[in-house]
Amino acid sequence: MSKGTDFLNKDREKFKIAVDIFSSKGYHSTTMDEVAQAMGVAKGTIYYHFKNKDELYLCTTQLGISILEIMAREAIGQHTDSREKIVALIESYLLFMHDYAGIAYIFLRELFGDHNRRDFFREATKSYQKLIQNVLEEGQRAGAFAGDLNAEICASSIFGMIFTVAIHYLQVYGELSMDVVKDNICKLIFHGLLEV
Repeated sequence: MSKGTDFLNKDREKFKIAVDIFSSKGYHSTTMDEVAQAMGVAKGTIYYHFKNKDELYLCTTQLGISILEIMAREAIGQHTDSREKIVALIESYLLFMHDYAGIAYIFLRELFGDHNRRDFFREATKSYQKLIQNVLEEGQRAGAFAGDLNAEICASSIFGMIFTVAIHYLQVYGELSMDVVKDNICKLIFHGLLEV
């Protein structure tokens, strides 16, 4: 863990402040002065932990992904059944997006942003997608999931679906309960669109 990531991880309020500023103003409009002032620290403290704004931004994004992955691992660790693990992954992702809403907008922005940060984001999310893939492969070996599906493609599809739905959920927050969102995603994953 870098010095900057360690700084943000030790004080999650500072992490949330960085997320809120970057998500509301965007990378280019955010200044290190604003971040320092909002965190209640001297600008020198920020530069002690981060050599520049790009490093602060990348550490913020990386920590967000790490928190998401930790939440997911803890959630699936409570289950042995592959199907229950998928449900737990979905719940943990929605809970993460609820607790750290601003990071969702940063993630979305990075999918279409500057190619260096887009590549960084894609690389950083690989381990989370691999976690989904491992659960799918485990379920295939146990006979719980169709064995003829490509687990890597399915994991990427599930990640994208949860991410997109979570963004929508955040926009209409209050109108839909997290359980309704989770149940609809699960129904689509486990039963598809066709009426049988």
